[in-house]
Amino acid sequence: MLDGSYPDRPHASTTQLADGSTYVIRASRPDDRDLLLRCFEALSPRSRRLRFFIEKAALTPEDLERLSQVDGKDHIAFVAIRVDDRGRELEPLGFARCQRLTPGGRVAELSMVTVDRVQGMGVGSSLLSRLILAAQRQGIDRFWFEVLMENNGMRRLAQKIHSKAHWADDGTLEYDCLLADALPEALPVPSADTPPLAAPPRPEPSRDWPWYLDPIFWMEPWTETWRSDLATYLSLLEAANEDASHWLEWPGPLPLYGQVWRAAA
Repeated sequence: MLDGSYPDRPHASTTQLADGSTYVIRASRPDDRDLLLRCFEALSPRSRRLRFFIEKAALTPEDLERLSQVDGKDHIAFVAIRVDDRGRELEPLGFARCQRLTPGGRVAELSMVTVDRVQGMGVGSSLLSRLILAAQRQGIDRFWFEVLMENNGMRRLAQKIHSKAHWADDGTLEYDCLLADALPEALPVPSADTPPLAAPPRPEPSRDWPWYLDPIFWMEPWTETWRSDLATYLSLLEAANEDASHWLEWPGPLPLYGQVWRAAA
């Protein structure tokens, strides 16, 4: 049962989409099972596979139990819902959730999905912004999450919040995100004054390519490894220079390897 851990529940923010419809983001509740089912039914087979990593025809009772057991502390979730002019909820547009890897721990696993018709229109970014703020209030410092290689939308979002990526043994990408660095101006928290979200501009040609032809996605997982290796090599080079200087300044007779250093210099 919720205990008031969602202090912003009464202040759910509204945002307008390009088609003039309005949606609200609020904390997900244990009684949102119907919204979970309707959100899943609105997903294409591809979106279901990107979210659950398998071909999935339906949510099982076990899935519903797991996804609905939110407490605002160890399992935090937000839902985006289209509403009418009177604020009545109509249909779910997406969910974002995080669950601590260990009870009371400071790292949580992130998962999120938006229905196909609003993908690329900022709904996912707005959900993630609210989730990050709520997670930080509960003492969560980092998000960890896995992404399929072809999930371009989630990978771009991961880059936007400065997540570090590396390859997993099964060929997926694992991301680590420090929440203190995860809310740049690019991920504003929506408010009642948020202007309508226009349809996204046509992507650059490279973003129309399949994921396996886009060089950005091939290079991304290796960037952090390259930086780490470069730092190591620079440290070794600095140590080698110090060693060389030591033998060049040696006042007395040199051992054999010291003579090699001096001769090379």
